[in-house]
Amino acid sequence: MTREHARKGEGDWRPSGRVVRQWARHVGKLREGIRNRSRRDGVPLCIVLRAEDVSKFLTVSDGDGFVAAGLRIRLLGMDAPEIEQACLDEEGREWPCGKRARWRLYELLSGREIEVRIHDVDCYGRLLATCHVGGRDVGETMVREGLAVCYRSDRYKEAEREALRHRRGMWQGAHQTPESWRRCRRGDDRKRDAPDGMTATASKAGAKRSGRPQRKKPQPVPVACTEGWTEVGDAFRQLLRRARNFGRRKKVAG
Repeated sequence: MTREHARKGEGDWRPSGRVVRQWARHVGKLREGIRNRSRRDGVPLCIVLRAEDVSKFLTVSDGDGFVAAGLRIRLLGMDAPEIEQACLDEEGREWPCGKRARWRLYELLSGREIEVRIHDVDCYGRLLATCHVGGRDVGETMVREGLAVCYRSDRYKEAEREALRHRRGMWQGAHQTPESWRRCRRGDDRKRDAPDGMTATASKAGAKRSGRPQRKKPQPVPVACTEGWTEVGDAFRQLLRRARNFGRRKKVAG
């Protein structure tokens, strides 16, 4: 399939190996340049987006990523629920936490001057950055309001504890971490594509040995994955356990 067909929406076009390698080299050069700048100056690379540019060219994909003035930015140190993800409130009813997080991020950024402090670049070419609007950290605001959780960093741990204490956003009932939700979603997609009692890898291996295509059986809708759900009671117990252990010194064997 050609790229022209892909532009018209016909079929599924995938980039060639050459395009993938060129993109990897581009991302590598961009990442190395940002790291060298940070090491030389001791501060991350900073870009200020004007309010008029943000108001004209702003697209918020989810609660932790957006595109403004041609820059694809991923907020660092936090992870927001996906668009299709739902959480439970105090009475056990579902509410669209993913859509709520995206709308809140749009409210914080729309029509305002954004100070983008770039720390790194991920494999997708997105800028990993912390953003400040009016002197306020956008990522910290999202975590403090309970619309995001800390992700591979302790940058917003105190804000997350405050959201837990006041039961804001996702902490009002029960929620699944965005990382667990994505992992469960990928697992459900693989199970849906494979025949009964077989994994997707085993299905392809059997088709290759027999030399003829395997007939796919209709698959039932998989049950919702329950991995990684966090309830308020469990979170409070973890918080109290950390508080009790705070300040304890480990005994060193002499």
